[in-house]
Amino acid sequence: MNGPSTSSMLPLLCVRLLAVLGSAALKASLIFIIVYFAARLLRGSRPGQRHLLWCGAIFSYLLILLLSLFSPSLLPFRRPVPSDPSGLARAVSTLLLSPRDASDFMASGARAASAAQVSPGRPVWALLLALLWAGGVLAGLLQLGVGAVRLRLLLVQARRSGARPNKRLAHLCRELAAAAGIRRTVRLVCSPACQVPFAAGTLRPLLVLPSSARAWPQQRLHAALLHELCHIRRLDPLTQTASSLVCCLFWFVPLVWFAHWFLYAEQEKACDSSAVESGVARRDYASCLLFAARRGPALSAITGLYSPLWQRRILEDRIRNVMAPVAGARRGWPILALAALVIGILVLLGGAGARKALSDAEAYQRFVGTWVNTEYPGTFRQSQITVIRPDYVAEDRLFPDSTSAEGQWTIKVKKTWVDESGNTYCQFFLKYTKGMKFAGAALMRVDKRGQTLEINSRKAREEDMSRYLEDINLELQAYWIYYLSK
Repeated sequence: MNGPSTSSMLPLLCVRLLAVLGSAALKASLIFIIVYFAARLLRGSRPGQRHLLWCGAIFSYLLILLLSLFSPSLLPFRRPVPSDPSGLARAVSTLLLSPRDASDFMASGARAASAAQVSPGRPVWALLLALLWAGGVLAGLLQLGVGAVRLRLLLVQARRSGARPNKRLAHLCRELAAAAGIRRTVRLVCSPACQVPFAAGTLRPLLVLPSSARAWPQQRLHAALLHELCHIRRLDPLTQTASSLVCCLFWFVPLVWFAHWFLYAEQEKACDSSAVESGVARRDYASCLLFAARRGPALSAITGLYSPLWQRRILEDRIRNVMAPVAGARRGWPILALAALVIGILVLLGGAGARKALSDAEAYQRFVGTWVNTEYPGTFRQSQITVIRPDYVAEDRLFPDSTSAEGQWTIKVKKTWVDESGNTYCQFFLKYTKGMKFAGAALMRVDKRGQTLEINSRKAREEDMSRYLEDINLELQAYWIYYLSK
């Protein structure tokens, strides 16, 4: 049997990609629920503390995904998939504990669809779902790209219009930036196309003001600059960009979008609180928020949302946060520290449970080699050598002086896995093409040291009629044991 082709491997790779994405989404959604209730407990504390919680919630999706794909496992084993998993609870638990197991289950289900004229081992549905996911990711990235282009065009238009900040505005911006502890140079731009102030720039901080801001009263200008400089000091543009990228990857998970919206709302309220604590009167600051909200289309820029219901809700929360003094910073730290500890443990466990398992091709390589049978000759008259080749073909040679193959059989892999002890298993359908007239289901096991190989086999004419073992049975008549030849 030749190695798997690209056309057959691609759908199976899509199955495993979907399994890892689904596992990360489920585990991180559990973290979202914990963060939601923790944020409710911190409702009377400072917005910056709740902002940290929502950062942990949304970035846990990305961290668990990366740990699942690239980190070594903290768990030493991966259990084999039952041959007949059933029930929603078992499916969900399998996806949570081991996405590779879930991918094997889904791939086996796809192979079982051969009765419906589907090619065995080629789950086309997984390829279609992967393409749908990739399309959503590209659509989200395209939206981010459009936003970056619009910002670039806005800067070009501002440069051409000649609406530069006057000396009073530039001096006030430098003075407030220095007072806020911002050491990086903040570019200040006035644009006629801008209706409300906003901060941008993930690497180079940028503060954009409307052209009319040059004529604003000192109080309103002072409040607006304090708010936007607080965004720059807290690296909020970078956080928002990273959060948007997570939304692109997990666009199919509604809780990711809720976390993104809560993150935005809390960072806005955190900057509002910082501006008020810097000396701006609460009523005056609230009136500045209402002034910006009355500018119609600019409301979406104020709230970061395009739903009128969420716009109104967040604007109300921001005004309530400004008008009502919050508790001291020490009040919420115990809850925040406990929530951060729980989130960190869940992220590590989430990545550990979703360890990067061996692919069928990688597991098969553990069986490749020259194996000597000295204890169970089986149907042969004397001990033998079995050579398992990388091209999914095995040769039987008599021991010790035979130079030509007495028998030759092909290997068609059905499933591979690693058990608790580190032993590697391979279920396959074998068919002799030289020597014996035998075809059937077989199970190979090689120990974790790669020194001992055991085989069981059952006779069957067709692959679809085969009954496969889940473990090596020494009591079966068709049992052989081999040792790796030096």
